[in-house]
Amino acid sequence: MDDDSQETADEMTTPTSMETPTDALPAPAARPPRSLVAGTAGVLTAVLVLLGIGMVVAQVVGAAQHHPGPGALAVGAHVAGALGGIWCYRLATRRAGPLRWLGFVALPVLILVLLWVFWWSPT
Repeated sequence: MDDDSQETADEMTTPTSMETPTDALPAPAARPPRSLVAGTAGVLTAVLVLLGIGMVVAQVVGAAQHHPGPGALAVGAHVAGALGGIWCYRLATRRAGPLRWLGFVALPVLILVLLWVFWWSPT
């Protein structure tokens, strides 16, 4: 081995002054793991949003076929329920303490009220 090859091997193993050690890099902020509450709140919010979208589609299709459709009250209530569900989801996933639980408990209550009033009530 000649002297040039030895110097090249030494240069590859020793760090240069241009490299920064990984200890000097800031550590990324640790994200908390997704919880059962957040996952359940997401599913319940998706149910509300899908109900809202379904009611809007039913109204549009009904109007296109010259049928009355579900009506403005039902469509408006479902869209408002979807928006309220999104707000409750944000409470359940981004707050702590009683506000988190309030948002989480409000989601199934909102779904049950919408389903009872507009789908299941015997009137």
